[in-house]
Amino acid sequence: MSDLMHQRFAKTIVQYSLGIGKDDLVSIRTTTLAVPLVREVYREALRVGANVLTRLSYEGEEEILLQEAGSDQLGYLPESLIAEAKTLTRRLAISAPFNTRTGLSLAPESHAVRAQAMAKLGGIHTARSLAGELRWCSTLFPTNALAQEAGMSLTEYEAFVFGAMFLDRADPIAAWMDFSVEQQSKVDYLDKVTTLRIVAKGTDITMQVAGRNWMNSDGKRNFPSGEVFTGPIEDTVEGIILFTFPSIRGGQEIANAQLTFEKGK
Repeated sequence: MSDLMHQRFAKTIVQYSLGIGKDDLVSIRTTTLAVPLVREVYREALRVGANVLTRLSYEGEEEILLQEAGSDQLGYLPESLIAEAKTLTRRLAISAPFNTRTGLSLAPESHAVRAQAMAKLGGIHTARSLAGELRWCSTLFPTNALAQEAGMSLTEYEAFVFGAMFLDRADPIAAWMDFSVEQQSKVDYLDKVTTLRIVAKGTDITMQVAGRNWMNSDGKRNFPSGEVFTGPIEDTVEGIILFTFPSIRGGQEIANAQLTFEKGK
């Protein structure tokens, strides 16, 4: 990736996605693979008067923890992390994995204990976000591991991702603002819809959405994005849905997950 792409990426995140300003306290979490992007986000955030905390994990760190730590260690959260979660005003998470299959062979119990501990931080972040005290954004930095999962070379994958981020345009922020307006028209249409039915191979599911708000995911929370979404009336979901596209979670690939719903359950 060129320095220009790093700079456009960082400027878009700082100015558009997170709206970082003077005296904001910003956390950046990622791996050492994303240092080229972190460097530019750090630079842009300082220029607008923010204070920045960077936390970089190194290759093998998580695997060593899950292999060697006891349950007390896996469940340990430093008070400094809790204090940080309670004071941040902006939070940036950058996915930049070394290996998407890390932890696959490790005991699921270790994953569960660690996930439960980290959920405490997630609860603080969620509550503060809902209260308007914290603004967050999740994005990704192309790595060889991600390119391999996509069946591409790193160069091909970078071009694919940066195109989706509009970073190949002279003014990515203007492009996202235009996209937000265009996508809002879909939100306005769906706000009037009462019933949704999704039909595809292995899928026939119906739900009621009358009175539910539709949201415009326009690159401010997830970057890039391009979806509109809502939550259905809980007890009206009926039918079967099949997820054919594979997903990797905790190092394990899951494909063809199928759910059957009756009265929302």
